[in-house]
Amino acid sequence: MQDTLIETVRNYGRLMTIPLMGFPGTQLNRSSLKQNTFNWGTQFSTLFALHRHFRPDGLFFFIDLSVEASALGLSVRVALDE
Repeated sequence: MQDTLIETVRNYGRLMTIPLMGFPGTQLNRSSLKQNTFNWGTQFSTLFALHRHFRPDGLFFFIDLSVEASALGLSVRVALDE
């Protein structure tokens, strides 16, 4: 029988830690936010480096709100030097 997510968290034995640390992670592999946002391989490398260094219980993907804006029909401009 497979546990539900709630049961897994309750039975973990301690408080789980899943910090938002994508931006600080860019320092571990010397990448930029833009590289992490537009290149899945760079983002994976950053998240993997965070996991190796800090051993959190979970990781969040980088979040870019321009994706949501575009999905709502708004035009999104990405300047090369920002």
